[in-house]
Amino acid sequence: MNIFLYAKSTGQSFNSWKRLLRIQKAERLLINTQKSVADISEILGYENPETFIRAFKKELHITPAKYRNREITPKTVSVETHSI
Repeated sequence: MNIFLYAKSTGQSFNSWKRLLRIQKAERLLINTQKSVADISEILGYENPETFIRAFKKELHITPAKYRNREITPKTVSVETHSI
């Protein structure tokens, strides 16, 4: 499918779609790896971490570091154990 047909059928530009995919991959990397924000920005093809941080915050209204801390915190809380 060419870019024009994609945009017409989805109402979303190719660049918007590409940006969304990058942010979704960033979310997975932030949650599932210990890679630094700088490393993740490089993996995703950003020229520098600041550009990545700005794009991430524009989409999700939170910085990558805060996103990672928010996502990890509930998973690291210990679960209460009950005696049987």
